[in-house]
Amino acid sequence: MRASEDKVFALSHDQGSGNYLDASDLGWVIRQALAEANREQIELFAIDSCHVQFLEFAYELEDLVHVFIAPQTTIPLDGWDYERVFNAWKSQLVGPAPLPSTPELARTLLQDISRCYQAGGTATCVSAIDLRRLDDVARAFDTLCIGSLQCLGEGLVWKTRELMIERFKHQGNAPVYDCGSFFAIWGACLDAMADEAYQGWLGSTLIKADGPGIERFFEATARVLDKAARDSRAGDPERLEHTIDALRANDRAQAGVAYLERVGDGVAARVAMLADPNQSTAARDAARDQARSRDRAIELAVNGAFVLLPAERQVDLQRMIDSVRNARRIASQAQQAVTMLLGEPERAIDGMVIDVQGEAAAHVWPRWSGVSLFRPRKLDELMNAGYQRFAFHRRVHWAALLGAANLIELHPRALWRLVSSLLSTGAAGTRRDVLRRLTGADSVVWGLREQFRVMAPAPTLTLSLERRSGSPQSASHDGPHETYLLRLESITRGAVVTEQESRVQPRVMDRALQELEALLKRDTVDRAALGSLRSIGGLLGEDIFQSLGRTLEDERELAQAEYDDATAHLQLQIPRELMRYPWELLHHRGEWLGERFAMGRQVYMETGLARRVPVRQQGRVRPLIIG
Repeated sequence: MRASEDKVFALSHDQGSGNYLDASDLGWVIRQALAEANREQIELFAIDSCHVQFLEFAYELEDLVHVFIAPQTTIPLDGWDYERVFNAWKSQLVGPAPLPSTPELARTLLQDISRCYQAGGTATCVSAIDLRRLDDVARAFDTLCIGSLQCLGEGLVWKTRELMIERFKHQGNAPVYDCGSFFAIWGACLDAMADEAYQGWLGSTLIKADGPGIERFFEATARVLDKAARDSRAGDPERLEHTIDALRANDRAQAGVAYLERVGDGVAARVAMLADPNQSTAARDAARDQARSRDRAIELAVNGAFVLLPAERQVDLQRMIDSVRNARRIASQAQQAVTMLLGEPERAIDGMVIDVQGEAAAHVWPRWSGVSLFRPRKLDELMNAGYQRFAFHRRVHWAALLGAANLIELHPRALWRLVSSLLSTGAAGTRRDVLRRLTGADSVVWGLREQFRVMAPAPTLTLSLERRSGSPQSASHDGPHETYLLRLESITRGAVVTEQESRVQPRVMDRALQELEALLKRDTVDRAALGSLRSIGGLLGEDIFQSLGRTLEDERELAQAEYDDATAHLQLQIPRELMRYPWELLHHRGEWLGERFAMGRQVYMETGLARRVPVRQQGRVRPLIIG
């Protein structure tokens, strides 16, 4: 099996003709063979070819094969000793003993296949997997991918990714990750980073923060750590003393760099213990407990002096705490994926991997644990059309996770084009959400948040009138009227504050329009004209608003409080048949709404294809909203 720039997962390569069978086509070939044989599934399927045991490939066989045997690594050119393998197969299927189950037969064959490869003098790994458990692995793996995607941009998680990649450099040059190794190391790296997160944050603060205010924070933290270091129960007094020295150093920035290097070395050493067969589980647990004890002491000291921190560092500390929570959650998801893949004998849980033979150490990571994942050296290779054809991508967001990492690491300008597009062409709600992350209390660019505020949309309340479906014209002593639903939506898109039924009386509305036309025909406008305008606005607002006025004012005040000096906007969404009336004159209980809001209107047409289609009004171009 080959994974190159032009041929990803090529099977049965013919060196004479240059032809090959694309792995994504093998499922079709097997389906044809099963149809001809009038069978639904192959009980046991084995392939004698290099690097075939991929999770992506397993998905092509999911509903066609029960147990699949294939190498994870390169194999000798001679391949199997077919006579030996078939004799082993035959010995299991004949004789008085009960027939073995398919997994039992796979274990026996796996031993003989592995010995064939070993006879060729090449270190290999071959495994058998139960494809009936593939869906369990898929759900756990996809949960892990989505969880990682959600917080990939966080500093702690991104640094963890770099640490994990460093560990996998020792696995060789093949463009693969072993699944079990990826799950286990990703989880272990996240836990190790989370265990020393406060130390990492403190080192960053030593480098970034400056000024007289921060001096008091450093000294207060150092005094608490002095006491902790003298405590006989201190887990690592030497490291605490080193922390105190960094806090009181004359050149704190340089001390912070050295401190972060030491923290990073400690995390890397813990992860390296996974690959050391001489390290026991007890030794790993002891290193973890010591790191957590040390970080707990620093956490108490930092939190005790929290009020002395500048606002920016307070926000960054809270962001770090959130990252730790996310890291712990993802680490737990990674462990669940390991369980689904390899099982857990202590709890009688079977995994997808039935057995592994060959080059696979029992208790270290990384190792060949039974199934691989394609992880190209250059992530742009993920766009290879052959690789994208795999059904695997419809079930697991692995390529999406790698693609997101590729975007952050290698294509930052493309990432900014995405952000700028949302800010320039997105709906107001989308722009608000993006700007909130840029400029709000949890700003991801704290130092530039004020500069980004100018790009924020105005706080906008939406007041909409919609004809009640099937509402005919009714008559009353005031004349005919129609019923409309009046809805007020807050500045948070789609959040309805209140709604009520309102009557619109065409006779009253027309009178308001006639009075406005008469007013506009006057040669001069005096104080009396202002009273007439008030009267016209009152006619429009009288039946429409009813009890809405107080709620509208409350929402306006909330918008003003959240957006400081920005002028609140009131957007009117009005059916086409009511568009001719001068709604900007709306007047309610003695107040002009225009004095409190910047007002604009939007008209909607009712059609069979779109419930609400705004059209151009008063020189404004409204966004198209398809219902």
